[in-house]
Amino acid sequence: MKIASYTDDINEHWHWIEPELMRCQAYHIDPLDMITIKEDIRSRRGMVIVISEGDCVLTVCYVEFYQASLHVRLCSGSDLERWASMLDKALEQLANVMGVKHITQLGRVGWAKQMKRHGWKHQLSQYVRTV
Repeated sequence: MKIASYTDDINEHWHWIEPELMRCQAYHIDPLDMITIKEDIRSRRGMVIVISEGDCVLTVCYVEFYQASLHVRLCSGSDLERWASMLDKALEQLANVMGVKHITQLGRVGWAKQMKRHGWKHQLSQYVRTV
């Protein structure tokens, strides 16, 4: 498996990264637009982490940078168990480089068991009411 990150070279890879991130947006009530994500990456307020195996992309994650934490805003990929430990290691290394102590992540309800197995703890719940 291979891990890659994209910041300065985001334009070169956007044609295949954008559809992966757009897939994630389907789960969000208040999605970010792709233009904002791309601008955040170019201005170094965020980055994209990609985990792949051969020619197969396992996950594309958009990570936002904050003063005290990293926040995984979007993460594509259906086989969480296959790539979660690699993403965790990449995020830990990034947090150490950035000098932050916390990593937060949004995820679907179905991820809860596997997230717990990888050392994540439930912090908040989002409640939605349609009007």
